[in-house]
Amino acid sequence: MELRQLRHFIVVAEELHFGRAATRLGMAQPPLSQSIQRLEESLDARLLDRTSRQVSLTPAGKVLQREAMTIIAQVDFAEQAVRRQARGELSRMRIAFSPMSAMRILPAAVKVFNERWPNIEVHLDEQLSTQQIEGLRNGSLDIGILNRNVVNTDGLDVRVIEYSRVIAAVPARWKLGDENGTLRLAEFAGHSFVLSPQHLTPHFHTALESACRNAGFSPKRIQQVAQPYSMFNLVANELGIGFVQDTARHLPIEGVRFVTVRDLPDSMHGEAAVAWVPRALTPALRAMISLIERIAERERAAPDEGLADHSV
Repeated sequence: MELRQLRHFIVVAEELHFGRAATRLGMAQPPLSQSIQRLEESLDARLLDRTSRQVSLTPAGKVLQREAMTIIAQVDFAEQAVRRQARGELSRMRIAFSPMSAMRILPAAVKVFNERWPNIEVHLDEQLSTQQIEGLRNGSLDIGILNRNVVNTDGLDVRVIEYSRVIAAVPARWKLGDENGTLRLAEFAGHSFVLSPQHLTPHFHTALESACRNAGFSPKRIQQVAQPYSMFNLVANELGIGFVQDTARHLPIEGVRFVTVRDLPDSMHGEAAVAWVPRALTPALRAMISLIERIAERERAAPDEGLADHSV
């Protein structure tokens, strides 16, 4: 088997269509078909069932798909490790975090880590959970803080650090909710929503649309923005209602009030987790992960206390 053939097979197995797979790979369809045929010949096994209407994986093909993804991930990881060594980047730690997650935990952990490991430069990057999974598996990330509910974390070590509920961000001047700052979803009927783009958060959009139907209405209009602060700006200017993790309550946003929606389904809430590749665990990474976990535990026990104490 050749790595090139395995990469070709993985894309065909994902698309189950040679035309689309060839387009993704940037090659013509005949050479792709020949590559898969040579792979089957080398393994003496039929990997795909082909008809004029569809392509499907054989049992042997399903086995190879699983194993090939592991092999290619290991190769990509090794390549990144070698490149980092050649560039002298082993003194850097790369951490990605999903928007609005671990907003108090991560800064506190990085602050303590910088004091204890001053020779290691920590790089932070806000990324979607799906991007983090790819980065962890190909070696371009060391640690991810992601929404465990919406991604496949097979092959990674994962620890939940924060249970986050979704709350609504509403214009401060709108009279929505009771004296306790809570309401039901039906009270949003007739109002516009300000949400992240659907292609970035399809799970959330699907769950929200279902919840609105169950509450007896469909959203009047949906404005789509990629960044939370853009959403807060539109909400503050009364262009709609946004949804955000309850960690946002710690942020003083002028013109925005946060309210609890009592009847949001559990599928809309999430778990923030720290994730890493177990075979890549170094003493420095182990120290950072331990700090994140211990600060998260302390935050759960006393969420209103400051996190400046370094006794972790």
